[in-house]
Amino acid sequence: MNETVALKFPGTGYDTDFYAWSLQQAELLRAGRFDLLDIANMSEEIEALGRRDRAAIKSHIAVLIEHLLKLTVSQAVDPRRGWKISVRNARREIEFLVDDSPSLRRELPALYSLVWRHGVQAAREALADAGDDGAAALIGLADSDAASLVDFEHLLDDSFYPGN
Repeated sequence: MNETVALKFPGTGYDTDFYAWSLQQAELLRAGRFDLLDIANMSEEIEALGRRDRAAIKSHIAVLIEHLLKLTVSQAVDPRRGWKISVRNARREIEFLVDDSPSLRRELPALYSLVWRHGVQAAREALADAGDDGAAALIGLADSDAASLVDFEHLLDDSFYPGN
């Protein structure tokens, strides 16, 4: 296992060329050269991979909340198709991420709660910027009232599109 490894990027460090560093670490792993691995930085990067998927899900949930609220309160016709496409895409991306990391499924309700206000705020701002009367409906709502418009149960339901 301790075969000699001809490093493609000798002297390359984590802070100087991340891409080369990652290729080098993978090469060392495959060769079983654990004694040469940059364990501290590898550990951080592995943790960051998990955080990246979680952050992506949070972003998709915020978009879902925003566009489902727009579909609920806006009377505008033209943007509805785009909002529906965005909802479908966000739902699909969440499914892809959860398929790859099933343990994230149990975090979905908590992530929904974490980003709820961001999604509502994004919907309020976008509708107000467009001069849409639906913005007024969201501005006056308490968060608990707005939550009843797009609850967690409907968030990932492929058949749920308000205001159809």
